[in-house]
Formats: sequence, structure tokens, C-alpha cells
Amino acid sequence: MKLTDMSDKLNSLSTEIKRILSVSGYEDYSDLSCVDYDSSSSEDLLLMDEYNKIVAKLSDINDTLTYLKRPIKYTGKLYKDSRGYYAIDEYTWTSGSTIEFLCKDSWHMRKGEGEWVNTPYWTVSSIEHNGQDYYIVYHNDVMLQGLEVRVR
Repeated sequence: MKLTDMSDKLNSLSTEIKRILSVSGYEDYSDLSCVDYDSSSSEDLLLMDEYNKIVAKLSDINDTLTYLKRPIKYTGKLYKDSRGYYAIDEYTWTSGSTIEFLCKDSWHMRKGEGEWVNTPYWTVSSIEHNGQDYYIVYHNDVMLQGLEVRVR
């Protein structure tokens, strides 16, 4: 399967996920309170508990697919502004902000022409503050100053 075929299939899946989130009430209430079931049935209670977990995961999947479909508005290098925040032009990152950045670790090492090659890759995480400075969650060792980021 080609990556474009995978994208098409996931986008089709996203349409069905959105429909499930809407008709179940999850989209409005973040739960399945709009689903009718017998609260005196042990089996129905099991199904509702498990379906709530499943639909929460479907919602996360839908959020990710929606994010990936958004166009890239801007790419630039982070700098620390006068307030101590990291920014590029009018975009500023603070605790809890989503950040998409060009990661240069060894996660996607590949063999190329007789030697191992490190391929930089775009990845998504969030920004937090440790009391002294901001850092990228799960990438604490990545320096923010000068880091290439993009905004969708």
C-alpha cells in the first residue's frame, strides 16, 4: 500500500468516526449520554463502559487526522522573546501548546550507501515548563532556541 492510499483510507475512516461522534452525543458531551441502554443490564453496562473507552480513542484519532489535514501556514526557527516565551513571528508557545518540529534524533536511522544516515523528521509534541525554561515533552534534550518548527 502506498502512503497516499493509506491517507485516503484514513480520511474515509475519519468521516465515519465524525458520524459516530455526532450521533452518539460524544461530540457535544464527551460521553455517550445520548445512547439508550438498560442500566439494569450487566451486559449493557459492560458495553457502555467499553464503548466509552473506544469512542474516546476514536475522538483522539479524529483529532489527529484533522490536525494532519490542516495546511502548513508557517515554518521558521524558534527564538526566545523578551517575555521568556519561544516564538516565531506572531506565534508563541507556552505550557500546554502543541509544537510540530523537525527532530534530528536517531529514530529514523537508515542504511544508505554503506553507512547509517540519520533522516530528520517532523513530529508533534507539546511544550511544558520545568521551573527554569520550556522543554518539549518526551524530547527534553532538544534545544528550543533555533529549532525549526511549523504551524498548521
